[in-house]
Amino acid sequence: MNEHESYSEEKAAYLLNHLELILESDPLIDEVGFIHPSQFVTLNEEIGQSVPSADDISTTLWSKDHKLGISTHALLPLFKAAKREFVDAVRRYKALSDQCGENGVGNSPCTVSSSHSSVESEVMKHSRVLLLLSCDFGTAWHSRKKIVLKMHSFSVFMDELHLSALVLSYSPKCEHAWSHRRWVIKSIAGKCSTLQEIVGKDSELVEKIAERSKMNYRAWNHRNWLVSHMSTDQVLHELTKSRNWAGLYVADNSCFHYRRRLMLRILEDSRHRQENGSTGHNVEIHQLLKEELEWNEMLIKRFIGREALWLHRRFLSLVLIKHFLSDQIGTSMDNDFGIFLDNELRLLSSCSTIPDSEFEDYQAQALHSTTYMLWLVKQVPEFDGIGVQEKLRTDKMKVLLNDACPDRFLEIQLESVSGIMCLPFASHLKPISNLHPNTTAVSCRIHGLNETIKSRNQRKAKVSADTRSTQFQTNDFKETHLMKVLNRSCKAGKYNEALYFLELLVNKGYKPDVILCTKIIRGFFSSRNIEKAIRVMEILEKYGEPDLFAYNALISGFSKANRIELANKVLDRMRSQGFSPDIITYNIMIGSLCSRGKLESALKVMDKLLKDNCKPTVITYTILIEATISERGIDEAMKLLEEMLSRGLLPDMFTYNAIMRGMCREGMVDRAFDFVRSLDAKGCGPDVISYNILLRALLNRGKWDEGEKLLSDMVSRGCEPNVVTYSILISSLCNEGKVEDAVNVLKAMKEKGLTPDAYSYDPLISAFCKEGRLDLAIEFMDYMISDGSLPDIVNYNTILAALCKRGNADRALQIFQNLDVVGCPPNVSSYNTMFSALWGCGDRIRALEMISEMVSKGIDPDEITYNSLISCLCRDGMVNEAIGLLVDMESGGFPPSVISYNILLLGLCKARRIDDAIEVLAAMVEKGCLPNETTFILLIEGIGFAGWRAEAMELASSLFGLKAISEDSFKRLNKTFPMLDVYKELTLSEIKN
Repeated sequence: MNEHESYSEEKAAYLLNHLELILESDPLIDEVGFIHPSQFVTLNEEIGQSVPSADDISTTLWSKDHKLGISTHALLPLFKAAKREFVDAVRRYKALSDQCGENGVGNSPCTVSSSHSSVESEVMKHSRVLLLLSCDFGTAWHSRKKIVLKMHSFSVFMDELHLSALVLSYSPKCEHAWSHRRWVIKSIAGKCSTLQEIVGKDSELVEKIAERSKMNYRAWNHRNWLVSHMSTDQVLHELTKSRNWAGLYVADNSCFHYRRRLMLRILEDSRHRQENGSTGHNVEIHQLLKEELEWNEMLIKRFIGREALWLHRRFLSLVLIKHFLSDQIGTSMDNDFGIFLDNELRLLSSCSTIPDSEFEDYQAQALHSTTYMLWLVKQVPEFDGIGVQEKLRTDKMKVLLNDACPDRFLEIQLESVSGIMCLPFASHLKPISNLHPNTTAVSCRIHGLNETIKSRNQRKAKVSADTRSTQFQTNDFKETHLMKVLNRSCKAGKYNEALYFLELLVNKGYKPDVILCTKIIRGFFSSRNIEKAIRVMEILEKYGEPDLFAYNALISGFSKANRIELANKVLDRMRSQGFSPDIITYNIMIGSLCSRGKLESALKVMDKLLKDNCKPTVITYTILIEATISERGIDEAMKLLEEMLSRGLLPDMFTYNAIMRGMCREGMVDRAFDFVRSLDAKGCGPDVISYNILLRALLNRGKWDEGEKLLSDMVSRGCEPNVVTYSILISSLCNEGKVEDAVNVLKAMKEKGLTPDAYSYDPLISAFCKEGRLDLAIEFMDYMISDGSLPDIVNYNTILAALCKRGNADRALQIFQNLDVVGCPPNVSSYNTMFSALWGCGDRIRALEMISEMVSKGIDPDEITYNSLISCLCRDGMVNEAIGLLVDMESGGFPPSVISYNILLLGLCKARRIDDAIEVLAAMVEKGCLPNETTFILLIEGIGFAGWRAEAMELASSLFGLKAISEDSFKRLNKTFPMLDVYKELTLSEIKN
């Protein structure tokens, strides 16, 4: 830090100017590096220079042989200086652009003015240095794109490729740089004759970077993208050239993936040629596949146990099956395919031998070869004259598979089970539905579990008659091997595969392990597959011995899925089986009910808990106290606290903080302070969370003086402010419009050695967006990233909402599509924002695709999703669809709120469907959703605009008399729909009476 502070702004500006001169004077610089100051002495001695003084520029910047070195101690000062200059240049550029816009862009001399061009060059110059110092500064990349597109110069596009290559020389995994290169190539595609040459050089750049930056998936992803811009000759050349690289780095799957992309491109070109009537390419490609298989086999035998090689072989085999054994190919290749199968069996035989030393690589080789063969036989169809099934069902193959991997040999035994499918090794087990069951379906499954329990005492783990005919004995397989198979699937999160093996093994007499089954149950619930979670419990109850933890996992899953009635059924079944629910069981149910606003049901569970002589814990009462505060207020919560103390339970700070939070929420700040003062007497002093609760309450009410006193008291008691404390200060200042003060608090926070998080930055980003300074908000997010704090989805949602509000849906969509790349996947709020924006700008298909994408990713829609959909449908006149969606909303676990009904009423009234609107209002009241003033006003206006003005005002006067609408609303309605003579004679006071 001291080294950075030694650079004044003047010196930093001088260094920046010198650095820009170096870049201008040597446009061939191809590498940038950051060097420790101690290394500059050695570098200067190498070129024959004397030892420089501390103030000499050569101790900070070094350039020779088109290489550029920058001192690490000068990075931060240089960055700040470059940022200042860049921001100033962008500001002036925007001002000139706005001025030109006001004068009319057309042929205005503003567009070609020397001042405008000068500022453009400044933006380009400063952004170049800024990106060489901090490659993730998105605003700089975006500014360059805007200016480059205006210039329409091929040389400028080439400069952008050179700049991004420079950035990649020191940051080879920079997504911004790779994305920028793709943008350049797309921009010049179809406009330049040297595109193939540029693409070829880009491919070479990827290979060069990949050699020094292993496992660089961004680089290889870029190379895969380049394939679509290559000519056929280039593709064939790349296929030949990449073979050497892949042979050297067999553990890196990226190059093999690239080769697969190249081969798919060749197949695609061949198919197009075939459709156009040309011939001869099938044999050529078939030969290409044969050579690739032979090369792959050579690598497999040379590099033992490499998974990437076996995965590549799967692709080659699948291509062979799909493209050369279909009816679309005129020539028969049955003989070649038979040879291929014989060769694969020989490969399995050679790879299944494990030396006595049991070297791990040989074991991995045996496992990969076995898995490959089991995969292959499921892909192979029947062909006349080949005898495929006979080849794959030989006893020799069974022996090979068993020797290679006893864990997986169980799978091949299925061919002897009754009901063999047409394909070898096909499972005889009935398929399990992937659909999410409704409550009725799950209830039936629960009933089935109850029937299973009744026959539990008669259960015997034995092999079926069909299975015994194979002379298969479970004792031949060690339990450790079986556990290894299942554990491997569980650890990889492959719960469907785990269930497959579990069902397979229990039918062979295996007694399932309760711990393993509990893991699978939790896994299925985490992926919201309730049906399969219940199936696992069925297996455990029928063939094993479930314990309390297994039932707790089931209850927890049902509770989190809002299936409380099913959780209660499991609770009853536990008791019937002699299991007494423990406090964990009850806490799971109580917590789930409370989180869904069902305090009454949670208290009933508490009664059950006490009747079962199960003692509640501090956690139990804390959960109930928090829920009681939300639903019934602090006084009722204090009664629970007294009950807790009467049972001899000592509250902890989580309990006391919940009480304080409730008091502050109800505006009882003074009472909360008194409560805190009483904690010392109870031997439980306030912690930093307690102070943060009180500080937030004071600042929300604008009591800054008292807030400062609280902070002083906090520090005097040895309780140091944390990140949350400073975030509260920043948020409160932003809410009062004091954004500059909030920025100063952020700086003070960093000076204290605290690292701001996303919650610290979000109020500032929101404040900039509200003030219309969206560019500054995006720039601030860039600064946040460069400062080492990664934005969270709340930060991104703030930017997305601001962009959409300003009508910039395209820019918002770009950011949205990049969220997964930056490691911040979108949530339901992100999708809601983008849906409304896309629909609003007329792109309905893409908007609906957003909802489909959200559901396919397992993100549940919320009330806002439904309301947005209903609103958009009504706005476009699709009211019937909106009514259907309202019904689906309730079945989806979201009872429509008054807002939902109001949106639908507005749509019906605009469509002049007043009778339907009245029916919806009646249904709304019947379902316990009370209308508000907006509801009545919508209906009155709908009736009035439909032509029944007298009836509308008659309804308005009645509702006004009932105080259902305000006086101001009534006056406005009366002005909109003038009352008839009978009402003109009435005064407002008479209507009130």
